Amino acid sequence: MNYNHERLKQLGVEIVMVDADHTGNGKTRPADVFMGLQIRLYLAVGAKVLMTSNVCQAVGLTNGATGVVMDIIYDENSESTSDSQMPKYVWVDFGETYTGPTFFPGNEARRGWFPVQPMTATEVQYGRGGQRQEATRTMLPLRLAWAWTVWKAQGQTIRGKMVIDLTEKEKECGLTYVAFSRATLLKNIGIKGGMTFERFTKKIRNHKKTGPRNAELEELRQRVNATIARLSEQQEQLASDSDADSMDVEEEGFSTN
Repeated sequence: MNYNHERLKQLGVEIVMVDADHTGNGKTRPADVFMGLQIRLYLAVGAKVLMTSNVCQAVGLTNGATGVVMDIIYDENSESTSDSQMPKYVWVDFGETYTGPTFFPGNEARRGWFPVQPMTATEVQYGRGGQRQEATRTMLPLRLAWAWTVWKAQGQTIRGKMVIDLTEKEKECGLTYVAFSRATLLKNIGIKGGMTFERFTKKIRNHKKTGPRNAELEELRQRVNATIARLSEQQEQLASDSDADSMDVEEEGFSTN
């Protein structure tokens, strides 16, 4: 987050703050229960952003699509004077990712521009007495995308190039896998500082949380070996029975003659 905000400041343009609108206890709930919608968002023209929801899969606007903010539009008729007023929509240039009809016929430079509008996500909970409780969050389905943690990247599909900073330790079991599996092409991945062979052969394998998994894998290996041995015995027995039947036929034929 700090890196994203530093990059935002480096743009040298006006930065706007956008607060989500909530109903119920929506303000206290995490983003993942509201389709990734953030509680607060900082934006500026030129900011690199990531779409957090499947707005329109048919034209490439899916969770993980990245683009650049080109303009921020507010409702001129709005009576709100809040510094964190919700924009009516934000023009984002998704480039070749956006495959739908252009909003600017005759202007090829704006071919990939799309107006991203606020969306509302709902969470339904039930109280002790079974009473239905509903909370909502309305926000732009965007987030800054110069950098984000591997944990925040879970569930994202990153189609562009990315640089992964794995540091020297495997902080969490499966971290490296999650980082690599976000990309659609292996050639799009760069690794900051490189990665040693020891990380794969020792650090990941010897992580404290891999113990139960390794034990289960060993049990599966034993079952596989036992199954293979049993099948081999059955095949040998079938082959032996087949040879015995063949000999019986030959002996009967000899005795007849």
